[in-house]
Amino acid sequence: MDASGNFIVAWQMGNGVYARRYNADGVPLTSGFRVSPITGAFQGDPSVAMDAAGEFVIAWTSYDQDGSGNGIYAKRYNAAGKELTPPAGATRAVGNEFRVNATTANDQESPSVAIGAGGSFVVAWQSFAQDGSGYGAYARPYNAVGAPLTGELQVNATTANDQESPSVAMDAGGNFVVAWEGDRVDALGRNVFARQYNAAGVPLTGERQVNATTAQEEDYPSAAMDAGGNFVVAWTSYGSVPGVFARRYGPNEAPTSLGIAPVNVLANAQPTVIDLTSSFADPNEPSSALAYNVVGDTNSALFSSTSTDASGKLMLNYAPNQSGQATLTIRATDSGGLFVESSFTVTVRSGPPVLSAVTINDGSPQRSQVKSLTFAFDRIVTLAAGAVTLRLLNAGGSGANDNSPPTDATAALGSPNTPDGGKTWIYPIAAGSPFTQTSGGNPTGSLVDGIYTLSVDPAKVTSGGVPMTAAPQPLTFHRLFGDVNGDAAVNPLDYAKFRNAFGKTAGAAGYDAAFDFDPDGAVNALDYNQFRNRFGKGLAY
Repeated sequence: MDASGNFIVAWQMGNGVYARRYNADGVPLTSGFRVSPITGAFQGDPSVAMDAAGEFVIAWTSYDQDGSGNGIYAKRYNAAGKELTPPAGATRAVGNEFRVNATTANDQESPSVAIGAGGSFVVAWQSFAQDGSGYGAYARPYNAVGAPLTGELQVNATTANDQESPSVAMDAGGNFVVAWEGDRVDALGRNVFARQYNAAGVPLTGERQVNATTAQEEDYPSAAMDAGGNFVVAWTSYGSVPGVFARRYGPNEAPTSLGIAPVNVLANAQPTVIDLTSSFADPNEPSSALAYNVVGDTNSALFSSTSTDASGKLMLNYAPNQSGQATLTIRATDSGGLFVESSFTVTVRSGPPVLSAVTINDGSPQRSQVKSLTFAFDRIVTLAAGAVTLRLLNAGGSGANDNSPPTDATAALGSPNTPDGGKTWIYPIAAGSPFTQTSGGNPTGSLVDGIYTLSVDPAKVTSGGVPMTAAPQPLTFHRLFGDVNGDAAVNPLDYAKFRNAFGKTAGAAGYDAAFDFDPDGAVNALDYNQFRNRFGKGLAY
């Protein structure tokens, strides 16, 4: 029926399929017209669906037309009742009919068709022996111009015995549900099942049993769905109270993932337990009611077992003496069969974290300016307060050793930041400490001249709660304005480079920020005075 109440009726007469259109008052708009073009063999079991604009689709069973028993054929019409030509991609047969089933061996029969508000439609049918055992239920969705969106879809997951008599319904957006009757595997009688799909033909649920009473036969299902995706399945029951029964469903929404934090442990660690109920949410039921399963593991050798329990706990038991990384995928499934999957990494380390490198500035040899200290580790680590200590061994004055005692200069280190989530930590040189160079009362962003040592407290560097086991060798370095080759002296080699940079401004060829003492974006007389004061002097260590 369309939005105005006009409708169409299709029927079988002899070896043909016929139809007739009516207005909302039941007044015929046409005489009966033949739908199936084949005349010499059985054409029957018609199913018809009409969209809101009045376009309609009729599907039927045709004997021996596909070369092997029965096959499913269909034809599209516009709102005026004119046949529509099948587009490229549809398997055109005689005239404007097209074949729906791709598999032609044995019988494909008993079609059911449903159509959405925009003209997209779906055809369901039963196929003999295609799923390996008796009849199976199949479906195929099409877009609004009649092109198939998928190949044929096997709807039933249970394949033992017969799964047949499908009935399909579609909402305004093209999402659909297929209901069918299936033989019970472990007892006499039949049950009614249903499965939902989105508009692209992707399953939204597994098969679900619709009937609760299972005493005898539950069969002949019929499905209907409204524009919003609410649907109902009705069926005949021959139980202790025979009759017609129905069950309503809402447009079940799938759970969502909130993310699972990565796991980072040492080899031979104790089992890790993760509460999955805090990592998923569902709009229709509490996360504690979801079923959780491990459905993916890229490195099973890391684990002796991975398991979930009824309370939503995931337990990871680590294999002895194994290290490496795995990606685990968890599926959370709601009571309607809708699910979402979420993946996270598990890293099993062979030992404690290790400091890989310490870099002064950007790694260049110049020590004319020291504006940052970078620590690189072999994995993601957490730095506690006091993890790094900076000491000034010799202030150096204007480039000469002054034999001053070591002084804690850690106050010169600003708060560290990490560009990669914790493997690399960068300490900028902070303003406002006695160990930060100033010019005219303004901080320059560099340490003052001198010889320094840099040490790391291993107890305050941890990865997954595991600290470093040994302190790295302290790093000794210096800062001496004017020393651009890192030899701890300001000499003619440096002067040659200073002379080339003198008079240049930032952005100009030859400008070198290492000689910009202020820094004001220019290498000028002020910088020259600072360079001259240090020329010919050095720091010995």
